[in-house]
Parts: sequence; structure tokens; C-alpha cells
Amino acid sequence: MNHIIKNIQRGFVMLSGVLLLGCEGFLDEKPSKNQVIPTTVSELEGLLNANGFGMNRDPTLGHLATDDFEITDGGFMQLSQLERNSCTWEYDPFLEEVSSEWATVYRQVYYANLVLEGLEELEQTGEDGIELSHAKGFALFVKAQAYYFLLQSYTVPYDSETASSLLGIPLRNSSDINILTKRSNLEESFQETENLLLESLNYLPERDESRKKPSQWAAHALLSRIYLINGAYQKSLAQADLALALGDELINYNSLDSDAFYPFAEFGKENIYNVVMTVRQFWTSPGIGVNEDLYKSYDSTDLRKTLFFNESPDSVMLFKGDYTGNYERFAGYGVDELYLTKAECLARLGNEAEAGAVMDQLLSTRYKSGIYEPVEDLTESALLSFILQERRKQLVYRNIRWMDLRRLNREPEFQTTLVRNIEGESYRLEPDSYKYAFPIGLDEIKLNGLEQNQGYQ
Repeated sequence: MNHIIKNIQRGFVMLSGVLLLGCEGFLDEKPSKNQVIPTTVSELEGLLNANGFGMNRDPTLGHLATDDFEITDGGFMQLSQLERNSCTWEYDPFLEEVSSEWATVYRQVYYANLVLEGLEELEQTGEDGIELSHAKGFALFVKAQAYYFLLQSYTVPYDSETASSLLGIPLRNSSDINILTKRSNLEESFQETENLLLESLNYLPERDESRKKPSQWAAHALLSRIYLINGAYQKSLAQADLALALGDELINYNSLDSDAFYPFAEFGKENIYNVVMTVRQFWTSPGIGVNEDLYKSYDSTDLRKTLFFNESPDSVMLFKGDYTGNYERFAGYGVDELYLTKAECLARLGNEAEAGAVMDQLLSTRYKSGIYEPVEDLTESALLSFILQERRKQLVYRNIRWMDLRRLNREPEFQTTLVRNIEGESYRLEPDSYKYAFPIGLDEIKLNGLEQNQGYQ
């Protein structure tokens, strides 16, 4: 009990502002004597809702390294050094020793463990009920989601044949910061993430109408995404169907105002769980706009062309189509993504007719009324290519592209070489580059004895 209270004190002090977001000095500060220690379910759950302290935020490094956007020379110079190096795939994007992205996500793991320990103590004292159950599911989901974020940033893309021999992430099962944890292998890391999500389903509510807390709806959506990454298409399809059974309503884009600054409502019906990307200078630079070829792929009858994008005074196509309904970049789980995942899995499993029907359901709501023509007579390979192209167009600027590049580069027909031209210099990211895994910050390597990712030693 003393250990739990001590760690709760530390976590609560961090939330009250004694510690800042930078990880230097993380957990080193002594708790103030006048701080109130969380002792109830609602107070413990409050630790998981501390969005101002990095909770429920998806790291942006992957998005900065994609081809979803183009950047002018002026826009590039407005970015921080870390952002510039991420955009150009420099050898080491972390000039400083501390990796703020790594620290932010492991803070999510820390709080999840802290809450799970606190809830276990409450269970032992006899407290029970739906509130405690939902809080436990919340903490399990947060921990699994954090592992998913880390796996997409700091490990190489998953391959079932080699995953057991590749480096994964440290799997932390205690809030005790004095326990050092080495990196598990990649297979173990994905398995633990899957297990946490499956366990969370026993405690989460079916839906959370506020979209501010996870639910079974969100857990099924994330499981579907993870199975898709791993090429387990039958499992991904099953989880997509389970999620869609809890909510499959699509927005008819004909009902939206393309002239609105934010066309999509906050916490709209396609938003399953609201996750946002980490705030960076990148998002406010007027010199960064959508990739020109990607923009041209939306035809004039495609409502996404005007709902997602708006031309700046400098003739740069800026993105405005976030499902947050505000300036924050949506990186959560959406009903539209489930339709696209379902269609891809069906196509890969040989159910072309059903896959086409799923795409028709989705795309008929994205085009001007009466214009969309159903998918017909596409070969298996052409249908899959079509689905993947529509996936990119629908899920643009959601931190999905990095995930898709990583998994699709395993297939020769879908491999992509990324090219960025800045200030007269050309930068390239090859499909098999080790740079698809970012380096771990030197602070973690030195202090915790972690093994660095291949290529950065």
C-alpha cells in the first residue's frame, strides 16, 4: 500500500504542474505535502484524462516523415530542428539527448500502471462497481494504445517470420520507476498489446458517447488496426465487424458546409474515440500543404476535395478536415477507417464482391449526390489498389499513412520511395530503410541500458 500511495503522490504532483512535459527530471521531484492524494476511482481515472500532460496524444514523428504533405523552403525553415530532421529523414532526428516523444508515451504507460495498482488496492478493500470496472478498462486500453504508438515509432515494421528475433519495446508492468526494463522482442511486444486490449473488453462500456473515453467500440477498432498491421486479415476483419456492430453510421458529406472553417462537428458520429496528435510548429506553418499529386487524385465531384482542403493566400493547399471539429489533429479511430479496413481484408481474403459493396457504402457518402458510380468489374489486384488509394484519400493527415507505408512496403507492388526536395537538395527514404524506426533517445540508452535500433549505433 505504501508503494502505491508513494507512486500516486508522484503522479499527482506531475499533474498539478510540479513537473513539466520534458522528461529531464521525470519523476525526480519530491511531492509537496499539501497535495491531495487520489484515493477514489474518479480521482484515479482523472490521471488518465490529463490531456494537457500528454495523455491521449499520438506522437507526430511518423506523420512528419510521410509523403502526405509538401513543404516550401520557407515553411521548412520555420520548423524546429527536430521537425526538420524528421521531415528529411536525417540519421538522428534527436539533436538533444532527450526524446520527448518517447517520454510522453511512457508517461501514459506510467499513469496506466499507477491507476491499475490503485484500483487493485481499492478492489482488495471491497470497493467494486461499474465505475471501477470502467476505470480498469480505461487504464488497460491506455497502456495498450501507448504500446501501439511506440511500436509504430521505435520498432521496425512487423514481419511474422522475423518478429521473435527483432527488438520490440520495454514492457513495463509496474509504476516503480526504480525497476529497469529491457526491450522485449517484437513478437512479445505485439502480443502484450493485443492481450491488454482483449482484457480491456471485459471492463469497458460498449460505447462512450462523449468520445473522450475508450470503449469496446474503440478497443475493437484498435485491435482491427493492429491485426491489419500484422497481416492477420481474418482477425482484422472480425474485429472490424465487431466494432461496426456497435456503430456503423456514416456522415453524408453532402450535409456539410465546405465553406466552414471546420466542416466537421466536434465528436461527430464517425469519431469513435478522440485521440489527437502532439502539438508542433509543423501544424501552424503556412508553407506546409497537402501533397500535390494526392490533392489532384480527388476529382471535382469528390466532396472531400473542398471539405478537407482550403487554399491559403500563398496558394498552398492546407488541411482543415479534422474529425476533432477544431484545430487539433485527429489521430483516433473512425467508422470510416473500419469500412476501409473491412474492404481491404475482404479483398485480400478473396471476397471481391463484398469488398466492393463495402466501398460503395462508404464512397456513396463522400461524393455529390447521384454522382458516385459503384465499384464494378475490377480484378483482384486492381480492387486492392483502389481500396488502398481510397484509404489514403479518406484517412489523410491522421497519422495512418506512416503505419500504411511501413506495412505495405513488405509487398513489392505497393512499395514507395519517398522523395523530398528542399532548398535545392533532394532527400530520399527507401522502402527497406532502417529509418522506418526512429532512434531511441540517448538518455534512455545511457540511463536504462537499452539497446539502440539498428543503423543508429
